[in-house]
Amino acid sequence: MGGPKGGGRVTLAAGWLIDGTGAPPRRGVAIAIEGSTLRAIGGLDAAAGLSGLPGEVLDCRGCTVIPPLVDSHVHLAFDGLHPGGAPRSAAAAEERMRQNAARLLRRGVLAVRDAGDAAGYGLRFARRAGEGGSRLHVLSTGPALHRPGRYGALLGRALPAGCQPADALEGEGGMRGAVKIVNSGLNSLVAFGRETAPQFGAEELAALVRRAAAQGLSVLVHANGREPVARAVRAGVRSIEHGFFMGRENLAAMAEAGIAWVPTLAPIRAMAERPEADPRERDVARRTLDHQREQLCQARGLGVKVALGTDAGSPGVEHGDAAVEELRLLIASGYPVAEAVAAATSAGAELSGFGGGRLRPGAEASLLVLEGGPADIPESLRRIRRVFLAGEELPLPA
Repeated sequence: MGGPKGGGRVTLAAGWLIDGTGAPPRRGVAIAIEGSTLRAIGGLDAAAGLSGLPGEVLDCRGCTVIPPLVDSHVHLAFDGLHPGGAPRSAAAAEERMRQNAARLLRRGVLAVRDAGDAAGYGLRFARRAGEGGSRLHVLSTGPALHRPGRYGALLGRALPAGCQPADALEGEGGMRGAVKIVNSGLNSLVAFGRETAPQFGAEELAALVRRAAAQGLSVLVHANGREPVARAVRAGVRSIEHGFFMGRENLAAMAEAGIAWVPTLAPIRAMAERPEADPRERDVARRTLDHQREQLCQARGLGVKVALGTDAGSPGVEHGDAAVEELRLLIASGYPVAEAVAAATSAGAELSGFGGGRLRPGAEASLLVLEGGPADIPESLRRIRRVFLAGEELPLPA
């Protein structure tokens, strides 16, 4: 494949454009790429057809162009198929992460936030990806922080007795792109809506946010329930991960503070549909999923910035396909297609530092060409026709 040669142009004649800002789709658009940059976006003259367009012209008039997807919450060392988390050996983990990266790229996910594993495999993969070892853009938190005896051992490490979260960052500046802290437990599949106590106080979290900011790091918090989320919001964290049963008051506070929400619907949907699960657990999971979708409707009304995240690697949640399902669930929860695409592109790009979140003149020329119109999204992510990354057309993954 390849991109424009010698500074020449490639022009995509697209049926529709969804630019990643949340704006409604545009119909009949010419998108000019020069080098690694998107140089111009203009209308197509229906009478003139493709004549007069600059450079090599690609006829995509039956397709929709969108930015690449960003999955803002994955676990690259887990695959959703094998229980117990990451493999025991570094070599096995590396192979699994390469396979997961291929699955992500196959569905148009070109960037992720890796939310950690206890061994730090995801962080090491992110470093290699940053050095050119993968087409996938990876920002990783490294191992998450949690209190001894509380949930989080699969994802990271317990803080030693007397150690504050901020102290755990000493000597780690520049090693990771973000920090994850666990401030609640998991959702109960026995008692609907049961909340767990916070693991950390608001001031402990605020001190971590300040220390992380001094090192150029953002803080994302695993938190479900009113009080665990409220403490994280008061501390000024970058994003709330999961956020089940956090309530309207927290959503309003997040909207005011500009804190992003990554709602991760896919794992609870997988549990609700798992045939071997206890019927009572499936029922609680279905009710939990419905409640989370109600919170999404509230979030949209309040103006909360929502970023798509799948928790891929959780049981039954496979990398790549989960992004298609999560996007479907956002749309089913009341988000117009263009707004759901914004959650899956520009919102995630801001969290992950990926340069290809919006399609506008002067931006990085990274985009997906999907078969069909906007109404065919998200299923058309299984029918990707072209992928551009910084102006280079990538071969379509098998």
